Amino acid sequence: MLEPHYVMRIAHAVLVDFCMRCLRVVGMRSATKAAVVERIYLPGEMEWAFERETNRHGVSLTALTVDSLKGLAADVRVDGPF
Repeated sequence: MLEPHYVMRIAHAVLVDFCMRCLRVVGMRSATKAAVVERIYLPGEMEWAFERETNRHGVSLTALTVDSLKGLAADVRVDGPF
């Protein structure tokens, strides 16, 4: 069994490594951008923004998708909100 001080040293080393990795990832944001790039996103950031937007305003559907849903709803005799 490991002594508590060894466990703490290992946990500290893992935490320090994690923090260093986080700083490197966040540092990517200050990288030089191409002329056509407005912003550098961190991993997962675009998905979080999309989730926030869809939670706030709903999911946009194309006319073809709406028509397909209407057809399916009619087939199973369900009234839809579309």
